[in-house]
Amino acid sequence: MPRQQDRTAKGTGQAEYLHLAEGALASWRVDSEKKQKHVGQSRLGWFCEQTFVVLDGEQVVPSARVVGHGPFFTEASSNVSNININVILSIDHLFSQHRKMPPKSKQKTLKTTAKPIPPPFSPADASLTPLLSTLNPSTVYIIHTDTHPAWFKKRIFSVPVGLNVLIALIIAWRAYAIVPFYFSILASLLGHSNRTTIYYAEQTWGGLLWKVVQRMFTFFVDYVLVMVVAPWPYGFFLEAPGNPVSWRWTVGFRDEEVYVRQSRGWGAKDLLGEAEGSTGKAGEESPFFKTRILPAVDKQRLKEKTGYLLMDGDFDLDFYGMIAATQLLDKKDVAADLLKKCVLVYVGDQEKGEGQWAVWNCGVLDVSEGTEAEARDKVIAIKDKLTEMGKENLFFKWVELIQYESNAPGGFTPERQIAAADKVKKIFEEQGVDWDQFSREIGGLEGVPGL
Repeated sequence: MPRQQDRTAKGTGQAEYLHLAEGALASWRVDSEKKQKHVGQSRLGWFCEQTFVVLDGEQVVPSARVVGHGPFFTEASSNVSNININVILSIDHLFSQHRKMPPKSKQKTLKTTAKPIPPPFSPADASLTPLLSTLNPSTVYIIHTDTHPAWFKKRIFSVPVGLNVLIALIIAWRAYAIVPFYFSILASLLGHSNRTTIYYAEQTWGGLLWKVVQRMFTFFVDYVLVMVVAPWPYGFFLEAPGNPVSWRWTVGFRDEEVYVRQSRGWGAKDLLGEAEGSTGKAGEESPFFKTRILPAVDKQRLKEKTGYLLMDGDFDLDFYGMIAATQLLDKKDVAADLLKKCVLVYVGDQEKGEGQWAVWNCGVLDVSEGTEAEARDKVIAIKDKLTEMGKENLFFKWVELIQYESNAPGGFTPERQIAAADKVKKIFEEQGVDWDQFSREIGGLEGVPGL
């Protein structure tokens, strides 16, 4: 604590109050980095009066006049070149040392326990954050990459385009034809006679009943058109934030496209066993996982249908999410492997700031599990093709080579597989078989050992 010099005091109890003032004023923080001189003084009514200078929070010398007054405040000011600093400190702080303050209770920090992520899900990769920010935490999402050719997707998409254009034209024509009729009915109700006005006195009961039936049918047809049919072209062309037209306009048609499906009629709580009346089973144990997720990610189903045809009673397409995912891939902000095929669900309560997105990268199963049946069929196709070409001996040479390489010490490593493929290609070419043409004729050699 810096020593204070040239103390003067008035009144009784001066030593005690000077001591208190000294302790309080010394607690003022001085900015040592800016190396500014601060002049301070305290005035505690008639109890004490002192002046001092604080230089970098270290030295105290008398050099300032007292400014301000009053029994309840201390004041400080500076007279250093155009600097005006006023600090007001309540006298209540000066006498706080005399009070018996109650002991501070130690506040216990409540640690919120993060809800465990059920298998087979795991925390989502941080690079997916921009995409996840566009998704609804209460919904379950399935993302996959569709590899059907672009021409096929154009053909599929042309059907809903033509259908919705036709519906929109029909609704526009109906509106043009029927709106004057409804205006006439409204005018008739307001007392203006016109062709829609019904005069009960001039009508028979049969004629009156017929007119009522006609108008009820007209109202019913228009109600169905407006409430049931009109939302189709509206959702196709104008729905925000995303719709099929805006998606295709932004993304175009590609051989590889990312599709984002969202759950329809059920959601994250059902999958996590949190919905009212649920069994409490979450993740892979949930009945929704077995009856909704697994069929939706079935490899054969994704192979047979383009992504646009995967809409059903359980899943709808999130067109805005598809636009966002495609743009992230184009910018290389997200690795393509992360969106190959995966399921996303939010575990926790986002409104309370708890939880996180979880992902099941089910695409890796297509690679790890392999397709033994497909590989077996491919091997049979190779044998049949070589037999047809009169080169059946090539098939047995290939089998012998693969058996030899796979039984070698160290196993059939990826390096040995590549080397074996080169040897097989060389053997085929020595026998006069065009390797590339042969591969195309049997539909590719992916998944075949050694090829």
